[in-house]
Formats: sequence, C-alpha cells, structure tokens
Amino acid sequence: NLELLYDDIKMFRHNFGNIVQSIGGYIETDDMLGLKTYYKQMNFDFSMTMVFSSLSLRIVWASLAKPCLLFSPVA
Repeated sequence: NLELLYDDIKMFRHNFGNIVQSIGGYIETDDMLGLKTYYKQMNFDFSMTMVFSSLSLRIVWASLAKPCLLFSPVA
C-alpha cells in the first residue's frame, strides 16, 4: 500500500533527523565519550531491530505456509 510506504518514509526521516541532531549535540559540546556511548547504543538497537524483523518475517512466512482453517475443506 502506497500510504503505508509513505508513512514509513516519514517515520524514517523523523528518526534520522533526531539521530543527526543528537550526534550534532555531542560534537558541539566535544563530548566524545557521550558520542561513543550513543553510537554503541544505536548500533545495539539497530542490531536488535534486524534480529526481530528477521524473526517476524520468518513467523509470517511460516504462518503463510500452514493451511488456513478458513479455507480448509470440511470433513
């Protein structure tokens, strides 16, 4: 659906803007320790997102592979 894709793009732009502003704050205050900590947390969060989205896709594909009770022949 085009509307869902557009919403995803808006959400990505919003999140990306927040990340850039956060990084800029650390740079402006010369807080390298804070920037490194922020980066490690963002990297971890991204890794977890990839793991869970991969699991979600596997669950969806597995559920699609099973016969649907709504369309199974009645015995």
